[in-house]
Amino acid sequence: MQSTPLAAQVVAVVLPLVLTLALYHLTRALFPSQRRPKQISWIGRGPGVLNSFRACLSQWRYKPALLQAGYETFNQAGRAFLMPLISFEPIVILPQEQITWIIEQPPAVLCPRRAAYTRMGVRYVAPGFTPATSEVLHSAIKIHLNKKFDLVAVEMYEQMSWAIDRSFGTATCARQVSLGHALRYAVYHTLVPVLAGSELAQNERFVDAMISSSQWFGAASTVVGQCLPPPVRGVIGWMLQKPIGYFQRGYLEYLMPVVRDRLRRLQEEEGEKEGEKAKIPQDMVTWLCQVILKTKGTTRAEEVFADGFNLLLGAAFTSTVFTAHHTLLDILGSSAKDEIFQTLRREAESTLDCALKWSDPVAILQLQYIDSTLRESLRLAPPTSMALLREVVPEDGVRLPNGQFLNKGSWLAVPSIPIHGDQRFYESPHEFRPFRFVQERKVDSCVSTSDTFLSFGHGRSACAGRQFATRILKMMLAYIVMHYDIEAIDGRPLNFFMGEHPVPPDVVVNVRRRV
Repeated sequence: MQSTPLAAQVVAVVLPLVLTLALYHLTRALFPSQRRPKQISWIGRGPGVLNSFRACLSQWRYKPALLQAGYETFNQAGRAFLMPLISFEPIVILPQEQITWIIEQPPAVLCPRRAAYTRMGVRYVAPGFTPATSEVLHSAIKIHLNKKFDLVAVEMYEQMSWAIDRSFGTATCARQVSLGHALRYAVYHTLVPVLAGSELAQNERFVDAMISSSQWFGAASTVVGQCLPPPVRGVIGWMLQKPIGYFQRGYLEYLMPVVRDRLRRLQEEEGEKEGEKAKIPQDMVTWLCQVILKTKGTTRAEEVFADGFNLLLGAAFTSTVFTAHHTLLDILGSSAKDEIFQTLRREAESTLDCALKWSDPVAILQLQYIDSTLRESLRLAPPTSMALLREVVPEDGVRLPNGQFLNKGSWLAVPSIPIHGDQRFYESPHEFRPFRFVQERKVDSCVSTSDTFLSFGHGRSACAGRQFATRILKMMLAYIVMHYDIEAIDGRPLNFFMGEHPVPPDVVVNVRRRV
């Protein structure tokens, strides 16, 4: 008669112990020990059993307010803190005054590539991609793209004006336009002549395939790298490789014949005299092929190109679309929208008063109000809320300038959004003041980086293609304000976060082509 109560008592005692033991081992499996330096305090971790596990689990929906709280509690007191994340790989967030120390460390001490390779999810959704491929891509950008894109500036302007007219419309009566869709269409078509070649500039199927590929790659890599714990990343990443590969093959079907032709012509050119060389188109296809042939040779040249271009697609195209989208939302949602639009329009019309000026880098450089507007939007919505991601490399770890210790394998970063919103660095930091950097007589342009402006990173690892991206954005914003009237929207809609990245919400706006 007493067996049932006794069994119930045994179960009541043993079951919690078993569950606790199971959760303990699960926590150890989920949490890489090297990511949890013992000397660093957590933000958002309360008392109790499995408190670190629960703190990370609570970040299933990323909370930038928690990063802000850590900044105010720890960073402003000169101390680092651990930011819990749903990936169960907390990141050590360093104070702003340690940025100079971070960027001075060589990759053998603090490595940006190791951390990004995992955190971006690339190693799981694109296993053929390696850090060496990233080096090839960065070389092509630094050696060729940044120095030569003026060679294709005319084609770029013609393509941009055609794409914006198609996406925003040419009717002088008001029409409703999805802002996100219109900007995505315009950005991708504008970038194609430079990055993929003029042969494919107006190939709608090619561009549609590129858009689908970049969206799948970007979303999948973010989810796998930033939203999943380490034990399941490999499986989910493998599953996502299938649709990603499908969409990548969709645009590579059009692009790879161009690549093969360029590789062939570049190899044939090596044996020709200078006067006999045929003119090879100057664009990113040629430049990337040149770097591949010089550094890797012909072995796997096509595969290396495809891997590098896939990363370029996700980085250059998506971030440019988001920045354009953030900027127009900031302008249209401002109570001073009409005044902002008129100021930008006057500057664009007076500076770009003939077609030749659009391909003149000096003229584009003179668009100071447009430059300041873009920089202000990037300040309010940087590409990531945590910048300068690094991994500690030395076996014996590193000691921070304030004496705190990080063991090998620790990840560290700085909080870009809280720094950009610090009133020590910016007056009225939470207000959108588009001409802030003109009125304050700042010498920095949109592409300038500093320890208080981290949208492009800072130091040796700053975004290599920021000059090119900013040139495109300035041209697009100038063209839109010159040729279109867009009705204001009812306040600036809030961004949502995918991982640690602020994403602008889509809105439908009323657009009218100016006469």
